[in-house]
Amino acid sequence: MNKWQEMYRQKLTTPEEVAKRVRDGDKIFCGSGSCTPDALLSALFDRAEELNNVTFGGLIMLAPTHKVLKAEMIRHIVFDNYYATPMDRQALQEGIAVHTPFHFSELPRLAT
Repeated sequence: MNKWQEMYRQKLTTPEEVAKRVRDGDKIFCGSGSCTPDALLSALFDRAEELNNVTFGGLIMLAPTHKVLKAEMIRHIVFDNYYATPMDRQALQEGIAVHTPFHFSELPRLAT
């Protein structure tokens, strides 16, 4: 086996293990559309009640946001929706998500 293959195998992990690394107050930027890390976000949302003030933001999300888009979850994980689609607008109107308007040229600033 090549050295790089061994290094790769050592770095493999599960979405649940990655989700355990998220701490209170963290801000997470997610890929959009088909680049949404669905398995990772699902694992993170499954442990949402253990966390406080975590924000995850992104554009058109194809993630299981229904797990956290509830009034009782807002103190745990907040969805900062950078591009509100018709599906997201109800959550915004209900105050269970937030929206940060921006110009697309500002996207790198939002992701840091």
